[in-house]
Amino acid sequence: MGDKNSNRPRTLGDYSRPSHEGYRNAIELPEGAKVSPLRSDTIRLVQNGCAFHGLMSEDPIQHLKDFLRIVDSIDLNGATRNTTRLRLFCFSLRDQAINWLDRLPAGSISTWDDLTTRFLAQFFPPKRTAKLQNDILMFQQHQDESLYDAWNRFKDLLRKVPHHGLDLWLQVQIFYDHVDYTTQMAIDYAAGGRLRKLRPEEAWETIKDLAQYEEEEWNEPIFSEKGSPDYIDANLEQELESMERRVESLMRSEVLLYYEGGFTSPKRPYQEEFEGKILKLINDQEDQIKELEEDMRKTKDTFMCLVDSLIATLKAKIEAQRVHPTKIE
Repeated sequence: MGDKNSNRPRTLGDYSRPSHEGYRNAIELPEGAKVSPLRSDTIRLVQNGCAFHGLMSEDPIQHLKDFLRIVDSIDLNGATRNTTRLRLFCFSLRDQAINWLDRLPAGSISTWDDLTTRFLAQFFPPKRTAKLQNDILMFQQHQDESLYDAWNRFKDLLRKVPHHGLDLWLQVQIFYDHVDYTTQMAIDYAAGGRLRKLRPEEAWETIKDLAQYEEEEWNEPIFSEKGSPDYIDANLEQELESMERRVESLMRSEVLLYYEGGFTSPKRPYQEEFEGKILKLINDQEDQIKELEEDMRKTKDTFMCLVDSLIATLKAKIEAQRVHPTKIE
């Protein structure tokens, strides 16, 4: 039997009486979703581990990454993971962000995709996307910035706006076009002559590997402790460093000479010229070492001759003293 007041006309008092429907959450779980009570320590973990206030200085994409890193480590069951995300997300919001969620229509969000779509639409608007895209397009290697640092800074820009819409070939081209000549030369050398000859995936991996190699070489200690298996005499190590600096200076001067002189097409690939000059420099070093060894051999022979002469003289004096004891020179 229905409610006897269900067909009764509503009065002004009825309209002014608060209704519980106005207090429904914006996030409502799908019907039949299996849930269990949330633990208080789980809620505190989310509250303390990641908090988003809705400020322009905050990165909403990074917030989603931080939130998922925590929540997905708690719920390892794929069947309930999205439900757990929905139930805990509100605890990661503060100030303007939680006010935004409260203003959404009741029951308007029932899936994780709904929530992330609305969240990013609010806190990652097209204007912000356009600014970050412009930052990528205007990327420039800083003065004295290493390839490793420039590469990681460029990748950070890409990560801040994953929906940038830039194809991989264009990402590689932007980076290559906005680093200095010396860095471009190193990239081309690692690519076997010209980066443009590689496919986009190969070009990306070439730059990544070169940047990582540079960082490992930079962090590698130059000198080992004396007595260790890896110990190298400091003088020899210093000679090698000096040689490397000469090679680097030679290559930099060569590149600048090409560009300042209006270079368009060399008589032969500059990679071969660089290799030839490097080999010549190494050969010159080897010739100097051979000359030094020859000088040391001659010095040793001269010294041995002097020693033999001195020994002969002493023997003669000893023999003379033995034959004529009273005659001493």
